[in-house]
Amino acid sequence: MTETINQKFDLRKYSRLVSKVAPPLVINTKEELERADTEVGRLLKKGYNNLSVEKKRLLALLSRLIEDYEDRTFLTATLQRRIVARRLERVYNLACSTNQLARFVIFGSFVTAKHDPNDVDIFLLMEDAFDTNQVTGEAAIIFDHTATQNIEGASVFWIRRMAAIGGEEKAMEHWQIKRDKTKRGIVEVISDDQERSGT
Repeated sequence: MTETINQKFDLRKYSRLVSKVAPPLVINTKEELERADTEVGRLLKKGYNNLSVEKKRLLALLSRLIEDYEDRTFLTATLQRRIVARRLERVYNLACSTNQLARFVIFGSFVTAKHDPNDVDIFLLMEDAFDTNQVTGEAAIIFDHTATQNIEGASVFWIRRMAAIGGEEKAMEHWQIKRDKTKRGIVEVISDDQERSGT
């Protein structure tokens, strides 16, 4: 989460925001998790790019607290959540095996505090040169929505970069909108290779 150069961070504004939200130093209970998750949803409702620098920092803090809680509690996750996590990892590995994956985004109940998500919802942004006719073996399954749902237990949606009307960021923002027009959280998976290359 980077801040634009023209926005200056105001420590007093940030302190007032933190004081108002009063996040715990560490999330230890489901109630604290739900409260933090609700606050993240409230902030994202306005759209990330519309937030002040101070609100972006608060969002980063809350997101980190939630992430830390999830890291600590994942070992005690329900069997269903562990099964869905394995499905997610499999789809990610298959998508990466094409060498044409540009972005990998997870949304839906898996990225919430829901203990027993039914499946995992995934959006793939593929490189323009990607051709499903060139994909062979198991990886071909994930580019057939119905087959992926039936075989892998995942809902996978995908487009090529050139098909992203309004650009990539607009495509990403689309997956934040729920059917009732409210915003939801999404998680983008970034590989170590992408971080090193800056893509």
